[in-house]
Amino acid sequence: NAYGGPSSLNGYPKVQNGAEYANQRREAQRAIGKWSSAADDASIFSAAELANIQNNKSTDWQDIMLRNGSQQDYQIGLSSGTEKTNLYVSLDYFNEKGLFKNDKLDRYSMRVNLDHTISSVFKIGTQNQVTYYDQDVRRDPLNTANKLSPLEDAYDAEGAVIPLLNNGKTVNPLMDEEGDNYRNNVQISRIFSSIYLDIKPFKDLTFRTILGATNTSSREGLFASAFTVERNNTQPLTQYTNTVALGLNLENILTYKKKLQDHSITLTAVQSVLHNKSERHMSSGVNQLLPSQSFYGIGNATSQISTSVQYIESALLSYTGRIQYDFREKYLLTLVGRSDGASQLSPGRKWDFFPSASAAWRITEEAFMQDQNTVSDLKLRASYGKAGNYSVDPYSTQSNLARTPFAFDERLVVGYTLDTKLGNDELGWELSSTINAGLDFGILQNRITGTFDIFKTNTEDLLLNRLLPSTSGFTRTIQNVGKTETRGIELAVSAIAIDKGDFTWRVNASWFKTKEKITELATGSNDVGNGWFIGQPTQAWYDYEKIGIWQTNEADAATAYGQVPGEIKVRDQNTNGNINSNDDRVVLGSPRPKWIGNFTSDLRFKSFDLSLQVFARWGQMIRYDFSNVYDPTANENSVRHDYWTPENPTNEYPRPNANTSRSAVKYLSSILYQDGSFVKLRGITIGYNFSKDLLAKTPFTSARIYVNGKNLWTKSKIDDYDPERGGGETMPLSKLFIAGINLEF
Repeated sequence: NAYGGPSSLNGYPKVQNGAEYANQRREAQRAIGKWSSAADDASIFSAAELANIQNNKSTDWQDIMLRNGSQQDYQIGLSSGTEKTNLYVSLDYFNEKGLFKNDKLDRYSMRVNLDHTISSVFKIGTQNQVTYYDQDVRRDPLNTANKLSPLEDAYDAEGAVIPLLNNGKTVNPLMDEEGDNYRNNVQISRIFSSIYLDIKPFKDLTFRTILGATNTSSREGLFASAFTVERNNTQPLTQYTNTVALGLNLENILTYKKKLQDHSITLTAVQSVLHNKSERHMSSGVNQLLPSQSFYGIGNATSQISTSVQYIESALLSYTGRIQYDFREKYLLTLVGRSDGASQLSPGRKWDFFPSASAAWRITEEAFMQDQNTVSDLKLRASYGKAGNYSVDPYSTQSNLARTPFAFDERLVVGYTLDTKLGNDELGWELSSTINAGLDFGILQNRITGTFDIFKTNTEDLLLNRLLPSTSGFTRTIQNVGKTETRGIELAVSAIAIDKGDFTWRVNASWFKTKEKITELATGSNDVGNGWFIGQPTQAWYDYEKIGIWQTNEADAATAYGQVPGEIKVRDQNTNGNINSNDDRVVLGSPRPKWIGNFTSDLRFKSFDLSLQVFARWGQMIRYDFSNVYDPTANENSVRHDYWTPENPTNEYPRPNANTSRSAVKYLSSILYQDGSFVKLRGITIGYNFSKDLLAKTPFTSARIYVNGKNLWTKSKIDDYDPERGGGETMPLSKLFIAGINLEF
C-alpha cells in the first residue's frame, strides 16, 4: 500500500495588508486628534513606512511563513500460514512535512504477529510492534507574524533576513529558519509486545492469559538562539530531556459456556493489572555561545545550568465477573460486577465497585412476528451501569515542595516551600450511573438497519482542577466537587439504497445530541472563579454580553455608562444603569456542541467506487483568538476587523484609539465569543479496482488505485476559519490531497 500528496492551509483568515493597516493607524490617531488628512502621515509613519505606502508595497507575513506541506506512506505486509501456524509481518514508512519550514515527521514501524496451535488444548500467540519517530518541531510563528506590521520589510536590500523588527522589540520569525538558530528535535522509540496462551481443557471451558509490555524511550533536544521567536533577543536557551517509560498489562480471562436445549449461559471472570512507570531527566542552560553545537553543547552554557529528575509510577488492579444468559436468542440478560483499585487515589478511597445489568428482547423471534416480511430485525434493550473515573496525575494526593533560591548573609542558599498545587488526601473515584434504553431494527431483509438510544447519566464526585485564592498560598488543587446530569439521544441508520448488480449505493447517517448540566457544587452555589455554574455544562463561557457598539445617536445613553460612541456596548442585565462584574456577567454559551451529525455515502459502479463523509458539529460557542488580536492602537497588525468609525457605524468592533491599549478597552473580552457551528466535507475518495482479467498476466491478485481529499469544504458562521480548530490562532488545520495504490499478490 502506498499513497502521497500535498497539503495546504485550510480555513485561516488573512491579516490586513499595508494599505488596510495604514488606514487603521490613521483612524487610531484621528480618534485622539493627531491625524486629519494624508498631510499628517509623516507624523505617524516612519520614512521607510511612508515609502512602502507610496509604493503600494506590503509584506504578507503569512505568505512568507506558510508553505504547502506533504504526506506520504509506504507499507508492505506479508502473510503466510499452515494448518497450525499463521504469520504476519509488515513494514511501514510515513513522512509528513508541515505547513512551516523545519516542521516534519519521519515514522518507521514494523509489526510481527504469530499464532500457533499446539494441540486441541493449547494455543499460543504473540503480537509485536516497533515504532521509531524522528520529528522536527517548529515553534508556530503565526502568533508573532500576524501582529507584525505589513509596512516593515522582511529582507534587506541584499536579500538577507532583517533580524529585528518593530524598532528592535521583536525578532523576525524568519530567523528561526536561518542556519543553526533554532532546532527542536524529538526522537521516540516505542516497542510493544504481547503474548497470549489459550487453554481449553474441556469443551465448554477456556482460559486465556495475556501479558503485554510497552517500552518507550524518548529524547527531546531544544536549542534556541537569541534571535528566535522563543528567546526574542535574550540569551540562548538549551534543553535536553530523556524519558524512559514502561507499561505492563497482565490479563487473565476464564470463560465457561454451556448450552442446554433452549438455554445458553456464559460465565466470565477477569483479573487484570495495569502498571506504568516512567523516569524523566531534563537539563537546561542559558547562554551557550556556539549555535553549531545545537543542544549537544549544553555543558558549554555559561549560566542558569540546572538539572532535574522525575519519577512517576501508577497502577490499576481490577476484578470482573460477568454472567450472560440467552433463551432461544429471544431473551438476553447480562450481569456484570467490577471492582477497581487505582493507586492515584487516597488511602481508603482507592477501591470502588461498579455493577451493571442489561436486558434485551428480540421481538422478531416471537411467533406473532413470523407472518410478516417487512421487519427483519427488532430488538428492544435496556441497561443500567455504574462506571468510575480515576484520571488524575499520580501524587495528586500530596502537597509537594519546590526549591526557592534566596540570599542569606550575602550568600546564595536554597530553601524549600510548598508548591502552588495543594494536595488532597481525600481524593476518590468520580462515579457515573447511566440508564439507557434502545431499539435495534432492520427493515426489508435488513436493507435498512438502525439503532435508537436514549440515556441519562448522573455523575457525582467530579474530579476537577479547582482554582484557589492566591491568598491561601496555593493556586489550584484536584478535588471531588459537585454533581452533573447528562441526557442524550443517539440515532444511527444504514441503508442499501440501490443494489442492482454492477451498481450499489450504501448510506449511513448518525445523529447524537446531549445536554449536560451541573446539579450540585461543593460550595453550594455557583463557583465563578472556576467557571462552574449550576444548571450549566462543566465548561461554560461567563462574561459580559456584547449587544453592539455605541452609535453617534446614542451619545447621551453612552455617557450615562461612562462611555462614548465607538466603544463596546454590553447588556445591563439588571437594568440598574451601572455595569459591574458581579451583576452583569452571564453564561454566554459553552464549547460543548448541542448535537453532532455524521453522514457517509459509498457508491460502486462496476470497477469504480466513490465514497464521501460529511460531518457536522452544531451549537457550540468558541473563544475566537483572532478577535483577541485586535489592537485598537494599531501598533500591531491584526486580521481584517470591521471596526467602527463615524463613517462606518458598524456593530462589530470598537473604534481604534491610539491612547487605548488592548487591555484598557472596556469589555473587550465580550467580542471573543463566536458561534462555532460548522458542517464539513471531511473526506472524499474516488477509486478504481482492476478486473481479474486485466491482472491475469500479472503477479497481482488484486489492484486498486485511488485519489482522496480531506477537509475539502467547510461551512460555518465565521469567515475564512475552520471552527474544528476550536478558536485557536496557532497550528492551523490543513487540507490534504493524496493518490494511492493497493496491490496484493
